[in-house]
Parts: sequence; structure tokens; C-alpha cells
Amino acid sequence: MLIKYALRPKLSWLTKTVMCSLLLLGVVLLLVEPPAGLSAAGAKCLGVAVICMTLWVFASIPLAATSLAAIVLLPAFNIVEQNRVFAYFGNSAVFFLLGVFILAGAMMHTGLSKRIALFFLTRFDASPRMVVIGILFTCSFLSFFMPEHGVAAMMFPVVMEIAQTLKLEKGKSPLAIAMFLAMAWGAITGGIGTLLGGARAPLALELLHEAYGRSISFADWALAAAPIAVTLSGVAYVILSRFFRPEIDDVTPARLVL
Repeated sequence: MLIKYALRPKLSWLTKTVMCSLLLLGVVLLLVEPPAGLSAAGAKCLGVAVICMTLWVFASIPLAATSLAAIVLLPAFNIVEQNRVFAYFGNSAVFFLLGVFILAGAMMHTGLSKRIALFFLTRFDASPRMVVIGILFTCSFLSFFMPEHGVAAMMFPVVMEIAQTLKLEKGKSPLAIAMFLAMAWGAITGGIGTLLGGARAPLALELLHEAYGRSISFADWALAAAPIAVTLSGVAYVILSRFFRPEIDDVTPARLVL
């Protein structure tokens, strides 16, 4: 299966050669005696890292399969004990993120998240600048309550529909560029507002708790981070309005679509 994915036609021969060379380097680090000054476990761990990074960068197999391969390779080559590897999947951060994804999945499956998005966007359909503000604000707001990647994935077809309805020129329209950047930046800035916006903060807090026995509550995090998220969203809009001035004035077609 690995060879089937790795040698699929869409990869050039140069890309395949580089990828196979890096994979071979990883295998060598796993099997060959390490150089002086590097422990056997360290060399094998480096080999696993090279293999996984290569598969991730070239996307030769599904990303999730590469992650599972790393989990299997570490205990298989006696780099880390099996019990220690699988213990990382039992900490509170993992179950917190599992709950977040379940809630986000329910919101998207029922259409609640899109209904919320349209509710906000219809309040910002008076002008091109207001449309950009609406997309930025909506993505930022939704990222307070669901993972930012899910917000971007949900909003993409909505923004695409608006751009096509307004007949914006692909790749050249300043308004189209501003709308899609507003979608991306809004999701990113809003994602730091609470612990629900992504996996980084919960995992960092879990590491903080394991290392120092300290923790930060959900409310304390939100009180500290939400103002930063709002400020960054404002800065994002200033940049978008300054460098991407709308080339049209009438957004009536987009209003009708929304």
C-alpha cells in the first residue's frame, strides 16, 4: 500500500526520488549501528522522525495513517515502552479535544453552525467592506465555540458562493482576496479566544500540569485570551481594508444569496 501511494502518478520522478531517499535514510537510522555520541534509542527515534516527516511533507499516504505509524514504530523498535506510548492517549487533554470535536460535529451535521454564520452575515451585507467585516467577525466568533479548521471548512463554500455571485475575477479581485483572507484570519484569531478553538492550548495546558502541577481554568483562559482575539481581529480588518480595496460598490447579488 505504501508503494502504491508513494508512486502514484501525480508525483514527479524527482519528487519520488527525494521522498524515497529520505525514507531510505530513516530506515538506515533504524537498522544501522548509531555513530559515536548518539544512543541507539536516539538514532532510532531520529529515524522514525525522518520517516514520518517525509510521509507528512509529501502526503504519500493519508496523514492519519502516518500518525498511527509513528505510534506503532516507537514501541516496535524499543525506542519507548509500549505502555508509555499509549498512556499519552489517556490524559485529560485528549478527552477534552474529543468532546470538542463531538460538539463541533453535531453543530455542523445539524446545520446549526451554518445557520449561525448566515445569521451574522446577513447583518453585514450593506457594502463590500461590511461583507469583509461580516466574514471576519463570523469566523472569529464561531472559532470561540468550535475548532478553527472546522469553521474555515464550513465557511469556505459560503464565501465561494458570495464571490461567484458577485462575479469577482479569480486570483485578481482585491475583494475576493480580502474575503478569503478574512475567513482564514478570522478563524485563526478567534481560535485562541477559548480552549475550544483548537488543540494547541489544551495540549499545552496538559503539559503545564504534568510538568509543574499548575493549571488554568476555562474561564480564566477566556478572560485573558478573548480580548487578544478581538484585538487581533481588528488588526486583521485594518490590514485587509488598507491593502485590498474593493473594486465594486454594489453587493445586492450577495445579499440575495445570503
